[in-house]
Amino acid sequence: MTYGVIMAGGKGTRLWPEGRKTRPKQLLSLIDHRPMIQVAVDRLAPLIPVDRQIIVTTREYASEIARALPTFPAENILVEPLGKDTAPCIGWAALKVIERDPAATMAVITADHFIADETGFREVLHAAVSVAENAPLVVVVGFVPLRPDTGLGYIRFGHETREIEGIQFYRVDEFVEKPNKARAIQYVEDGRYLWNSGMFVMQARHALDLFSRFLPRHFALLQEIRSSLGTPDESVVTENAYQHFDRVSLDVGIMEKADNVEVIRADFGWLDIGTWAALDQISLHDARGNVVRGKHVGLDTERCIIRASSSVVATLGVHDLVIIETNAAVLVCPKSRVQEVRNMVETLEREGREDLT
Repeated sequence: MTYGVIMAGGKGTRLWPEGRKTRPKQLLSLIDHRPMIQVAVDRLAPLIPVDRQIIVTTREYASEIARALPTFPAENILVEPLGKDTAPCIGWAALKVIERDPAATMAVITADHFIADETGFREVLHAAVSVAENAPLVVVVGFVPLRPDTGLGYIRFGHETREIEGIQFYRVDEFVEKPNKARAIQYVEDGRYLWNSGMFVMQARHALDLFSRFLPRHFALLQEIRSSLGTPDESVVTENAYQHFDRVSLDVGIMEKADNVEVIRADFGWLDIGTWAALDQISLHDARGNVVRGKHVGLDTERCIIRASSSVVATLGVHDLVIIETNAAVLVCPKSRVQEVRNMVETLEREGREDLT
């Protein structure tokens, strides 16, 4: 059987002021009227039914996610005691999947992606599952980079390994963390690098084998959790393990070292919605190139992203700005500096303004 694991623990500080500690980006309605976690569940459901979807989140967001998904099985929402990045998250999810089906394959995705062609997305995952369920390897989904993006990881791919239903698989030669601008330009020009989407497909038991090889300390803690599953001690043992997990991503902890990884060069239209600038690529624009949601009156306003939650936003003689109005705060910044919005959140935290973060 195939299980879907949806990671939904990110804070989304670069989407402030809509994104807050109490309302992370997976609960924001950025693609349509639905919160992004609902979009992720609905998108996966034709391939992997909801009863085999598992959402992994943290204590801060669990109740809000459950409220946003009233028909989602409550037992399928895993609540991490602490956010320790993606490696512990995926390791714990693998344990839970194995508990249900020791031979299961799992498709790991995240709750903050825009996907243009949802049918194409499911076709790619189906092909990846057909390979991973029969071999101890990891299949990752990559995309040809459209620009030198410094906010994404990259994958250098090698020779073609197979083709399934018109979908090509390639050997992964190297995983590269988020580069600086010069190196990102080099990767785009090279032609052998893909954006790393963070979508992984593998057998759940193979995931644990990888932890055993490359993160043995994490593996030992996962084994403690595994021994406690279904007992009264499970929650205490899990809490203790999370206290001792190192904060490490799956990419850094495992993928950069693993030697049996393949990548699909997908083309179903993908975007990591990490900053407000992403709305430029997924939203309708008015005649002057603005993306507007809410009440707005504009004169001589061009190429702006404007979202008004509680008031009218009026603009005059401005261009290439992000303007986000909520009932608690207003953000105004150039579109070219949206990556720095998290610095604003950090400044507010230093000034003791947790009420705004």
